[in-house]
Amino acid sequence: TDDQWTSYKKSVSRLNKYFVPQKSNDFAIFELMNIKPEADEATQNYAARLQSAAAKCDFTNWSADKMIKCLIIMNISDEDLRLSCLQKEYSLEQVLNKARKREDAQIKSNKNDKDEVDRVNEWRKQIGRRTRDELPAGAGEEERNPQPQAQARATRDKVQTRPIR
Repeated sequence: TDDQWTSYKKSVSRLNKYFVPQKSNDFAIFELMNIKPEADEATQNYAARLQSAAAKCDFTNWSADKMIKCLIIMNISDEDLRLSCLQKEYSLEQVLNKARKREDAQIKSNKNDKDEVDRVNEWRKQIGRRTRDELPAGAGEEERNPQPQAQARATRDKVQTRPIR
């Protein structure tokens, strides 16, 4: 009957929507833009590969923003960010926001790392100014007397070699 057929078509449609991977036009365009001619490949063959890849792309609403977005995604040096941008359709503004957030997080992380390095260096300067008795009780021998440790390392690094008999 028609009701069963309609119900069957709706079920198949829902299952396909759930299980069939969603096509990403951004990813298709990314793949198209990454196609390079092979060494000694005929121009006709290269054009055929481009046309095959272009057939997967939707150019109906092509705009400058879409081209800019694709070029940004293609040239992002952060591989994780690129993959994130290719998993779903995003507008240019959304891609720029994702990139800005990632860059801000990296800058903050680098600043935190730099601050930590600065604190350690300041601590080392202060340790260098203290006398042996002023160092905390738990300070290691290298902190208490760094010169003999450096000399021991230098001696250890000078390897004596003898001919093999």
